[in-house]
Amino acid sequence: MRRMSSGLIRMALGATVLVYLGGCGSGGGGNGETTISGNVAQRSAFRTGKAARSSLWALLRSLRFVGAAYAHSGVDGLDVCVEQCPQGLDGSGSCGSPEPTSFCTSTDSGGDFTVRGDMSGDLCVRVTDSDDPGFLGRTCVAGVPQGGTVTMGNMSCRSADHTCRPDEVQMMGRP
Repeated sequence: MRRMSSGLIRMALGATVLVYLGGCGSGGGGNGETTISGNVAQRSAFRTGKAARSSLWALLRSLRFVGAAYAHSGVDGLDVCVEQCPQGLDGSGSCGSPEPTSFCTSTDSGGDFTVRGDMSGDLCVRVTDSDDPGFLGRTCVAGVPQGGTVTMGNMSCRSADHTCRPDEVQMMGRP
């Protein structure tokens, strides 16, 4: 009996070590997972000159058929995807050739979003609206650590110049 109980103890210890080591990999237990969260506080599609007049006319024509709810002044249901910037950001904080990733989500009714995934380095957050085709904007962050957290507060996205500007960006290293 004594031999059997010591064997059970060894098996239990071995299983515990395997479970612990299994959680230490880059994908196990969320240790390598980076989180980017924030909120889109407002969006605009303001244009000037002839483009503004033609856009206004197109909007008025569409309202006649679809209804006033189609004006898209809200921030809910926007598509938010993270892009890698392998060449790094330029002097203005932009990425010349961003590469898409599979890390995407949608904003909730308050414009809040959270994207989690195995990503790091220079990253861009791209905001689009699938109901109103067209690229709204992008904002980029340099040097995001693997397993870190980035929070972008109160982003204003403008499709006129394809920018999203957060009021505040906070970045914390790997926990």
